[in-house]
Amino acid sequence: ADWYQEGGNYVVVYSGLDLASIGPACPGNSIQLASGGFSSVSNAPTGEGGCEGATTPEPPEPPQICGDLIVYSTAISTSEEGTLYGSFEQPSGSGGFVGGTSTVTADAAAAPEIQTGAAAYSVGGTDYTC
Repeated sequence: ADWYQEGGNYVVVYSGLDLASIGPACPGNSIQLASGGFSSVSNAPTGEGGCEGATTPEPPEPPQICGDLIVYSTAISTSEEGTLYGSFEQPSGSGGFVGGTSTVTADAAAAPEIQTGAAAYSVGGTDYTC
């Protein structure tokens, strides 16, 4: 996951995911605070059933899907300090989820600006059209 910012909140971008092959998924994110607790937790389906069984709230707006790129506006303020979590999971069929999680220290100064809702993006040297 790559982290950006827009309007005072973090935006997480997942790339290299072939949703046509893997089917609906449930990307999510949160921040672990210095106290150890988690804040601003959300998950959003990329398609019907992607987050089936999830009990976390959805983000302020649904993720934007551009081929194998997912642009996810989070509820995490860039003023929060802690560890950012970006997960990409699928329902396992038994009420749980399988997938992977990445972490990075929250650092708004290192998170470039991004414009969500754009018609195209360039991420990691690859151009994506929405």
